[in-house]
Amino acid sequence: APRFPSTPSSIARTSSLGFAYQPSWLPRFNMSVDYYSISINDVISSVGAPTLVQGCFAGVTAYCSSVVKNPDGTIAYVISQQLNLNRVETEGYDFEAQYTHPVLGGNLSLRVLATYVGKLVTVEPAGPRERVGQLSQLNRVSGVPHWSGNADLTYRRDKWQVNLQTRYVGAGVYSVDLGEGAGAANTIRDNTVAPYVVFSLGAQYNLTVAGRALQVYGLINNLLD
Repeated sequence: APRFPSTPSSIARTSSLGFAYQPSWLPRFNMSVDYYSISINDVISSVGAPTLVQGCFAGVTAYCSSVVKNPDGTIAYVISQQLNLNRVETEGYDFEAQYTHPVLGGNLSLRVLATYVGKLVTVEPAGPRERVGQLSQLNRVSGVPHWSGNADLTYRRDKWQVNLQTRYVGAGVYSVDLGEGAGAANTIRDNTVAPYVVFSLGAQYNLTVAGRALQVYGLINNLLD
């Protein structure tokens, strides 16, 4: 779930509701679902570079101090700084499920964590802004996908274990301020950001050498590139 820094005078109102389930008919399985709703007044956070540039050219003077121009009027760079966003409202659901089963003298366990964000509204100098679904694969814009999650598949036996981690990021758009098209203001040819999955593979082995406990481990990030 998204979290934002706040000033000492900020007031946050949080509501949450959840339940856990561990059925007797399926030993070693458990799951939980949690709902959250958060509203923060006088929040301080950063705004993405595309939002700052678009807002400045639209006449939002509070954003223009972050956009530095060259003598010919082109943009030299954009400063990422903390701004008073007045208020942030967000709500969504967190899901978790875990199952462990004995296999070949060891234990095979699967743990899944997922988050659904239904609303993430920031009230900025330019007005309310919905950030859900605004994202990029290089994190160049501020926002979150509707769906994201992790899945960990781990096999443990005696002194060693192998782990496969899967990271999922749902689809979205590059900017909620842009429409797809050509020739008109605030349009882009393709505003979609595709969902993607990243795999990581790790292993570790515990041993004792000269009375000392040692651990040898290795990790391959982004296994399938």
